Amino acid sequence: RHVCRQTVGRPLLQAQTARGLSSKMSEHKPVPGNVGDEYFDFTKENYERVATILAKYPSNYKQSACIPLLDLAQRQNNNFL
Repeated sequence: RHVCRQTVGRPLLQAQTARGLSSKMSEHKPVPGNVGDEYFDFTKENYERVATILAKYPSNYKQSACIPLLDLAQRQNNNFL
């Protein structure tokens, strides 16, 4: 009976610990090159790629290009946004 309680309680404890750690991981730590007031803009070459990506989608589905455009932005910014 005692062993059963430990086994049942362990996943809950691990889940609570994981939740506690995830909130710490999501805190923003300002470092040079990573502050909230910095401006991002695509390069001239990437604006051409943006136009190519957007051209693949009908006018009423342009929002579907969000993920490919985010990927392009991350690639331009050393895989970090």
